Amino acid sequence: MGKVIPDIERGVIPACDVSQDKLDDILRGTKDVEKISAYKIGFKRMLEEGLPDMEIVPGTLYNHCCTGTDIPDTGKKMMEALKTRDEIAGVILTPLAGPETERTWIEAAHDVGLDVYVEPIVQGARQLDSTFRTIDVGGIEARGYIADEAVQEMVNIGLEMGVKGIILPDVDDAHVPRETDLFLRDENGLIYSSIIELNPDSKQIPELEAFDVMEVGLPNVVRQIRSIAPDKKIIYDHQKAGMGSPRDANRFAGACFEADVDAAILFPQASPYAQVQWTKALQDRGIGVIVGGVMTHPAYLRNEENSRGERGFINAWAAKGVYSIAAQMGVEDFVVPGNKIDSIKAIRDRLEAQGVHNHTFYSPGLVKKGQGGDINKAAEACGKSFHGIVGRGIYLNETVDEIRAAALELTSQI
Repeated sequence: MGKVIPDIERGVIPACDVSQDKLDDILRGTKDVEKISAYKIGFKRMLEEGLPDMEIVPGTLYNHCCTGTDIPDTGKKMMEALKTRDEIAGVILTPLAGPETERTWIEAAHDVGLDVYVEPIVQGARQLDSTFRTIDVGGIEARGYIADEAVQEMVNIGLEMGVKGIILPDVDDAHVPRETDLFLRDENGLIYSSIIELNPDSKQIPELEAFDVMEVGLPNVVRQIRSIAPDKKIIYDHQKAGMGSPRDANRFAGACFEADVDAAILFPQASPYAQVQWTKALQDRGIGVIVGGVMTHPAYLRNEENSRGERGFINAWAAKGVYSIAAQMGVEDFVVPGNKIDSIKAIRDRLEAQGVHNHTFYSPGLVKKGQGGDINKAAEACGKSFHGIVGRGIYLNETVDEIRAAALELTSQI
């Protein structure tokens, strides 16, 4: 399909996780800056545009498909957006992005009065590393990306933090051991599960899926951007997408297509099987694919620890698999963590060893006061084609003129 941004080798992409008025200021302040190469839409704007028009039953759970797969800091933004609708009583978290994200997002939900249900296994994703599935790329038998024991760790953190319940998928599909007593330590928690024999008294809870909200909200945000900056590319970041079943992949890609985004970011944390399905769904609709496999926060991968000594849930080898499979599927655009220079170099070396030299890297985490990165060092490590994704460094400025000045300063550094 070619590169998502073919005409600008090095640029800056504002992360537009802001209010409608602030987005308007960002667009007016940056639309004429040559090296502003695209705008990245996150879930905040999508939810704020879509939720007001949704018909929602009281007591509904929100399912982002999947929630809890982003950096810790974004949890507060999601919960505040969801709380604008009183009918939403709780949220389903699938915290594959690690213990830092799980704890922070649960706390953010509880702070605004939302119940939390932890879903440690994604339906249809074949995510566990003991689960093998033949994938369409090379016909190989690929393992899931999530460490088997991490499922219990996600559950334990949830129960420690007082979540309302644990969501379990079909046993045969997920290869969950029958010894499910481990999941039922909180006898007062509702078990919302397709395994009805675990708790015959459990009841179905109304659910609102992100795809329904995307179909309403995402086109509105795209129209706002195109009305002010019609020549810039638009990238949608679900924060994060790339997990779940083929059905989820097609709904996501369909919503992106109808909204007229130029590209979407995938972080396929669950498995190679899900990664292939989501990549193909976007490619089949002519939507650019940008793939990431390593994030900026601590304890994302299994070989990383946080201050509590907790390790990430995703096997360290999985990151290599994510980038390798993406490259085999013709993807040339990759997200790398701007504050982890060694990771950038390792990812670049691996791709180039596969013969992928025409790659473009996109890096968040570049503001020292935010996630600790340095745009100069990241750009150097990424090589010839690089786009820095900047949030705070742009949107924390007050006026249109200040935003423009910040954009010019950032673009001058690359």
